[in-house]
Amino acid sequence: MYSIASPEEFKKRFKVFTERQFKGWRDWDNMVVVGGAVAACLLPVPEEFAGSIAGLQDYYHDVAYTSSDIDVYLYKL
Repeated sequence: MYSIASPEEFKKRFKVFTERQFKGWRDWDNMVVVGGAVAACLLPVPEEFAGSIAGLQDYYHDVAYTSSDIDVYLYKL
């Protein structure tokens, strides 16, 4: 088991955590996502939640990060 998520696993978790709010977003120039949302997607997920998308949704939205937000910074505009 990784201590942090692989890039592929991070992307999957980020889509779940953000409820695919960035689906289709192609232009990340001058944008960066920071904070708890990123950390949540990198940190280990308990085995009972890690096996499926529904499990990840339950973990992120109903168990561990119920009041989290997504911090998007814009820079050099």
